[in-house]
Amino acid sequence: MRVAVSVEYGRNDADMRHIERYYYPVPLDYDYATNGAINVTTFTTLRVMYNLFRIDYKQFRSGMYALVIEKGGFSYLTVDEKDMACRHFIVLRADRDTLYTLEDQIDQGIVFHGLSVECRHERRKRAEAEIYGRLSSADQMSVMNDTAMLLENYVKFGVEGTLEGDVEGLFDYIESRVGTSFAATGLLNKGYIIDGMTLADLSARLMNILKNGAK
Repeated sequence: MRVAVSVEYGRNDADMRHIERYYYPVPLDYDYATNGAINVTTFTTLRVMYNLFRIDYKQFRSGMYALVIEKGGFSYLTVDEKDMACRHFIVLRADRDTLYTLEDQIDQGIVFHGLSVECRHERRKRAEAEIYGRLSSADQMSVMNDTAMLLENYVKFGVEGTLEGDVEGLFDYIESRVGTSFAATGLLNKGYIIDGMTLADLSARLMNILKNGAK
């Protein structure tokens, strides 16, 4: 099964918007490591893959959302699948209300937010390793100084960038996006010498890590 997912689900679900957006940018079986693709056909398989740490939390949610769409939506899920979709905030508030009270959902939201923050933190560490491994000491510090607050907003609050529906964020800097304050000052405008790749390659690599969870 190959499910391409490039939508924003529940974007207007204001009660959870401050916690995490519903954004799924990559195919379910995208080859994150170039030597083994994610290919999931059931909720059970997806849960096993997540529990064995083969995929991170945001990839787990992306796969779950794809399965919900393939099955035809929330009403076509089994009881266990509905429970799983609700607990991980894959579906809208109206669907979640059929299984859980608001108080339940607030408690689940705390867990959901914690897992999302942890996931983004791990992605940040991998992106920083690329910076430290490929740039000179001076250029490393320059990038980290430029992105200190952007990284914090990405990890703690899920702020990615303007194309993702946020205020200016980390992705705007990495891609030097036109129409943002980083159009002339972002990563692609720097004169850094990159070990093993071009500056454009590094930008693409960081985006793949931070947005898609590439290893």
